[in-house]
Formats: sequence, structure tokens, C-alpha cells
Amino acid sequence: MAAMVLDIPNPEMEQIQERAEMIGMDNESVVQMAILDLLQKTDEDFKSLAEYLFNKNLEVLKRLA
Repeated sequence: MAAMVLDIPNPEMEQIQERAEMIGMDNESVVQMAILDLLQKTDEDFKSLAEYLFNKNLEVLKRLA
């Protein structure tokens, strides 16, 4: 695992601390979970877009055939 240093503005850090306290985790774990969630959503969004474009292109190819 790689280490990273982040500068997080105070308002956002307060939100991280509040959420960490609510779910009984440390700040670092909350940030790691947020990053993983972002990566998964991005991956899901990309897959959805790729599937949509594939189906659209398939429709066009069928009409041209």
C-alpha cells in the first residue's frame, strides 16, 4: 500500500471527523472508503456509458446491414 499526504480544508475535515464519529471509524478509514466509493462509481458510470454506446452503435449497424 502506498502512503499519501493530503491537505484537507478545515470545513471538509470537520465533516470527515463527524462522519467518522457517527460510524465509529477513524478519519483515515472514512477517507479511504470515500475514495473507493468514488472509484467504484466512476467505474460503474464508465461501464454504463460504454454499454449504452455499444448498443447505440449496434442499432445503427443493424439498420445499415
